[in-house]
Amino acid sequence: MFDRHAADARIREHYERVWSAGDAWNFETSDYERERHAFLAGLVADRRYRRAVEIGCGSGCLTALVRGLADHVLAIDVAAAALERARDRVAAVPAGGTVEFLAANAMEHDFAAGGPWDLIVLAETVYSLGWLYPLFDLGMLASELKDSLAPGGRLLLSNTYGAERDWLMRPFLIDTYRDLFVNVGLAVEREAVFTGAKDGEEFRVLTTLLRRPTTGTEDGSP
Repeated sequence: MFDRHAADARIREHYERVWSAGDAWNFETSDYERERHAFLAGLVADRRYRRAVEIGCGSGCLTALVRGLADHVLAIDVAAAALERARDRVAAVPAGGTVEFLAANAMEHDFAAGGPWDLIVLAETVYSLGWLYPLFDLGMLASELKDSLAPGGRLLLSNTYGAERDWLMRPFLIDTYRDLFVNVGLAVEREAVFTGAKDGEEFRVLTTLLRRPTTGTEDGSP
């Protein structure tokens, strides 16, 4: 039987340990990561957002860019150690809207209470949740996030395609997570694969910009 409390504790302890040790994935120093974050921000830079939320903000590299596009950003991460780094990084980029930092597990947070959101960002996050939580729970999260979006609001979903050894990020899983958000009623506005090299290894990142329809039917039509 699935033990929800054990999963909550494990994901919090794991990422607290990872971020307490430093910049584990070189998000802050890698040219590849800097280009990836700029690519993601560029996909949503065609409008201004009143309220945005980033789920799994890590050390705040993407948060600092989203801040320039929104009046208010809620940056959530399960690890307090990550948020400490994110605060410092965002403070170094003073231009933009206000940023609120919150230590919370996305699987426990009430997104509807803080909404409606004009932009939700899920970059390299959902497969980490898929590591410990059942597909049913991920489906309910996807539905909740869709419902918490304002009509016409956007959700930016981005995940790296892993190699065979990267079992959390196997391509069929990454595609399934994208399909999950489509199946709850979000429309695909744009999709692209970002490519680049990091530490001598080639990476491909599936990035999908989704939108909550404004028709009332929520069938994926404009």
